[in-house]
Amino acid sequence: MQTPILRSYLFVPGNRPDRFAKALASGADAVIVDLEDAVPPSDKVSAREHVSRWLSPDHPVIVRVNAFETEWFDGDIGMCRLPGVAGVMLPKAEHARQLDAIRAHEGHPIPLLPIVETALGLWHAEALARAPHVERLVFGALDLAVDLQVDADEGLSAFRSQI
Repeated sequence: MQTPILRSYLFVPGNRPDRFAKALASGADAVIVDLEDAVPPSDKVSAREHVSRWLSPDHPVIVRVNAFETEWFDGDIGMCRLPGVAGVMLPKAEHARQLDAIRAHEGHPIPLLPIVETALGLWHAEALARAPHVERLVFGALDLAVDLQVDADEGLSAFRSQI
């Protein structure tokens, strides 16, 4: 079975369950329920609980988990075993072993979308892209610009091309 080409992604904050159905009805090719940047630290656990209760194979979504080195990563990945998770988006992906950790938590292959948004992630982009179950790399322009200390509009062309 061939994976469809997804051209439009809509992020919805995991702490806003009132917006989940609206996101699905938007017409976007994929909905990404965000547990990371869109959710303040004080709401991370409750956001995961909202998403866990809402997940269903009837409306599969991608889940953007919290970064590998955060206190929320293991809980987020554990939740991603539930039916209805169509993929896992990993922010601040820097090493293929981080993707190995996701696969170790999963009982079945799941598409992975590592976000390259640090200099180290950029350095290891090819290894990330070649890791099993990686569907595509995601370019995290704003965080990469901060990490590289360049202007996001002008200083990232070469890096965007590399990805």
